[in-house]
Amino acid sequence: MNKKTAYHLLIGLLYCSMISCEIAESGSPEASMSGFIECMKQQDFQKAKDYTSQNTDAILDFMDTRIQMLEQMGKSDETASLFGGIDFNNVSVECTRSEKTAICTCCALKTDDCSEIQLLQRSGKWLIDMPKESSTTN
Repeated sequence: MNKKTAYHLLIGLLYCSMISCEIAESGSPEASMSGFIECMKQQDFQKAKDYTSQNTDAILDFMDTRIQMLEQMGKSDETASLFGGIDFNNVSVECTRSEKTAICTCCALKTDDCSEIQLLQRSGKWLIDMPKESSTTN
């Protein structure tokens, strides 16, 4: 094998490994839940929409507006109740999936309170899908 062929082979392998890492990081329900949880820790609702379906965006908009209102009223300590008292720093996530849907069970580690969250696969991304008329299961 000459140097030029070896070089092209090496570049091809590096490219394939980069693609597979990207898919492993962003192409799973667990990765989407992890990204969403990180956004929720920071209360970055706009960035959280990267991990949600359009059905869920209205819920995030409501939560963002509600938090802003509570802060303006000097009641920022009440914002935790919007999340059911969930401490996003201490949550475990386990997902089971079928072809285009997944159910992730998110449990608060301190209280063992759990909720099931549905995700849908759209264009290769796993998106959290919580229509406003649905509720999570405890």
